[in-house]
Amino acid sequence: MHSPFYIKKSILQKCTRNMANTIPNNCIASFQHKKYAHFIGLVVGIFYLALYQYNITISVWASLPLFLMGIPHGAIETQEKISHVPGLHYTFLYLIFGILVFCSWLISPHYTLALFLILSAFHFGQSEKHYPLIGLWVVSGPMLFYPTETLGIFSYLTGEELNARSLLMVGRLVAVTVVTILIIQISTRRKEKIRALILIALIALLPPVSAVAVYFFIFHSLGEMAKTVDQHNRMPMQILKLYTPAGIPALIGGVIGLYFFSGNLISLFVLSGLAVSFIVPHMCPVEKLTKNLV
Repeated sequence: MHSPFYIKKSILQKCTRNMANTIPNNCIASFQHKKYAHFIGLVVGIFYLALYQYNITISVWASLPLFLMGIPHGAIETQEKISHVPGLHYTFLYLIFGILVFCSWLISPHYTLALFLILSAFHFGQSEKHYPLIGLWVVSGPMLFYPTETLGIFSYLTGEELNARSLLMVGRLVAVTVVTILIIQISTRRKEKIRALILIALIALLPPVSAVAVYFFIFHSLGEMAKTVDQHNRMPMQILKLYTPAGIPALIGGVIGLYFFSGNLISLFVLSGLAVSFIVPHMCPVEKLTKNLV
C-alpha cells in the first residue's frame, strides 16, 4: 500500500505530464510569451510611467530602444505561414514599395501618416487572436488620454500644423467606441482577459510614445518572433540565420538614423519619412505580390 506522500507525488507528476501534453511542441515559445508578456509589459509600463513623471524628454528617448529592438521581427519573408530569409523578388518589391511611400511622405505627410496609422491598427489587430480591436485601441487610445501630446507628436513628425479640432473629435470618438466594445467582449469571453485589461490600462496610462513602444516590442514583436521560433523548432542557429541577413542591417540603419538626428545631421521630418517608408511595406501583403510575380 502506497503512502499518502507517494500518491500526491504521482498525481502531481501525472498532472504535469497532462499539462505538457496539452501544449503542442510547435507552440511552446508562443505559449511562454502569452503567459509572461502581460506581466513584463506591466512592470516595464510602470517604469516608463515613473520616468515620464520625472522627465518627459528622457522618457521619450528611453522608449526609442524598444522600437529599435522590435525592428528585426519584420525582417523576414513569410510564405504559406512559413518564415524564411527574404528572397530577391521580395527585397526588390519591398524597396520599390518603400521608395513610393517615402515619396508620398514628402508630397503629403498628413495623408501618409493617416495611412500609416490605419495600417498599424490593422496590423496589430491581426496579431491579437481574441481581441483584434486592441490594434485600433493602441492607435486611438492616446488621443483620448493624451490628446495634446499626441497631436504635438503628429505635428512634430510631419513638420506641419494639424486640424486639431477635427482630428481630436474623430480620434476620441473612435477610442471611446473601441474601448467600450473591448470591455463588453472581455466581460463575455474567458480567454486572455488579464492580458486585454492590462493592454487597455497601459495605453490609457502611459504617454503616447512609451505606450506604443511597450506594446510594439513586448506584445507584438516578441509575440511574432515567438511564433517564428516555434516554426523552426527553437533551434538557435536557424533563428540566427533567419533574422541576421535583413534584421541586423535594419537595426544598424535605425541606430544610424537616430545618431544623425541627435547630431542635427538629418531632420525629424526626413527621419520619420524613412521610418514610415520602411515599416509600411512590412504591414502590406508584399509576400502575396511576390508569389504572384514569381
